[in-house]
Amino acid sequence: MNEITLHGAITLTASVSTLYSFRLFTYIRESKTKKKAQMGDGSR
Repeated sequence: MNEITLHGAITLTASVSTLYSFRLFTYIRESKTKKKAQMGDGSR
């Protein structure tokens, strides 16, 4: 029972962290694109 609970917690943590990092990556990419559009010239 304890091992199953631990495995479930690890799986849940892994999926949440993966989803969070994916959303963070998408947010950073979108903000970079918006900054480029505002500046007009994508120097970076």
